[in-house]
Amino acid sequence: MTPAGWEDVRKRYVELAGAETKARRLYRRAVDDAYGPVVQVRAVIAGTDALAAQEDAIKALADVIAKDDGATAMAKIKVVESAVGAVAGASPVKSKLSKARRAMKGDQPKRDRAAKELAKGIAALDKELTWRRQAQKQLAAGLAAYDAAIAQTIGLRSQVRLNEEQAESVAACQSVHRDISLSF
Repeated sequence: MTPAGWEDVRKRYVELAGAETKARRLYRRAVDDAYGPVVQVRAVIAGTDALAAQEDAIKALADVIAKDDGATAMAKIKVVESAVGAVAGASPVKSKLSKARRAMKGDQPKRDRAAKELAKGIAALDKELTWRRQAQKQLAAGLAAYDAAIAQTIGLRSQVRLNEEQAESVAACQSVHRDISLSF
């Protein structure tokens, strides 16, 4: 037997609980979407030196395309392509290297096409290095400070690990009794 008015109270509770859940999801999605790009941009800028380290290897592929047989050239291009692909945000360069590698496929490698794609890849590399180096000088410190300021607030859900104070706060918060009788 249920108390008088239980159905109306429960119906109102379910509506409010649903609205709260929806609002929490929207907030979390907005916060995560706001913090994610900061981390991504910092990773791209941090990859500048790793990308610059591949510059000589990328430029050396011109001789590989001109002189080596197709299978050997593909293998050498693949090694450089993998190294470039490991750098955050280097997909414009990696894409051109992939096209150059594919042009070397088969019994009759298309050396001209591969050379053109490599030239496009080198141009993309120059563009990437130019803006990344400028960003290192002008943005890296400001982004690091901004990240430090928001990492423990809106970026908290994206952190790998909670610090001790946060863990204790969450544990204390979760150990408080809640009345969940209206949830049934």
